[in-house]
Amino acid sequence: MKVNYFLKLFLLLLITGCSSAPSKWENINEEGAFLVYRRQSLIGEESYSITSNEDSIIVKSLQGENERGRITGVQAELHLKMDLTPTYYQNRRLTDKDTIINLKVETKVDSIFVWEANQKPSIIKNTDYFPIHSDIPAAMEMMLYHYYFEKGNMKNIPTLPRGEISINFNKYKNLNKDTKMALINESIKKLKKNYYDLRSKKVVNLINNIEKKDFKKTSLGGCGFFKKGKNLCLKVGKI
Repeated sequence: MKVNYFLKLFLLLLITGCSSAPSKWENINEEGAFLVYRRQSLIGEESYSITSNEDSIIVKSLQGENERGRITGVQAELHLKMDLTPTYYQNRRLTDKDTIINLKVETKVDSIFVWEANQKPSIIKNTDYFPIHSDIPAAMEMMLYHYYFEKGNMKNIPTLPRGEISINFNKYKNLNKDTKMALINESIKKLKKNYYDLRSKKVVNLINNIEKKDFKKTSLGGCGFFKKGKNLCLKVGKI
């Protein structure tokens, strides 16, 4: 009788040991909203939802803005595995005239497909790199924080001076011309809260100026560019 009891106990422990603990992200069904401010003025609201099953997490976001009578919106969707690894992302700008896909990223077996506005799709082979642009909705940003804290083994996030963007200059020099132009445009739009690119000729002239050996500072699009240590920095205003 004791043998039978210990046998059952052993089987119970064996089954318990083999079963994996449920993820805290399973069966999530959450909705919420963020208020969107610009220059201390309320200009809109972002509503979001987070749902999940045993296999994946889906985050959806819809941001509506009404600034000085100009009504726009951003619709975004992010898919992640249960370990928070991203597999799909799409960000679309909605206006009263048309819909523009700002960025779409999708993972395949051995590559990542990237679609950017007004550009041909790019294919990145054999990489864990998953690009998400800097001007992302708050709901997606929350998930990045969760991923960072769970994967990065850090309890805090280093921050840069407010209103200033720093770019590793050595890595910047290794980029191709189109990528440099896109990086410059996105950085200026991030600081100035604009949604349009500058004229290509002006951006090319800026790039040529930055890469001169005697470069110290310059300006474009209402932003000042300057070197700080090993970084190329820019901030609003002239330097």
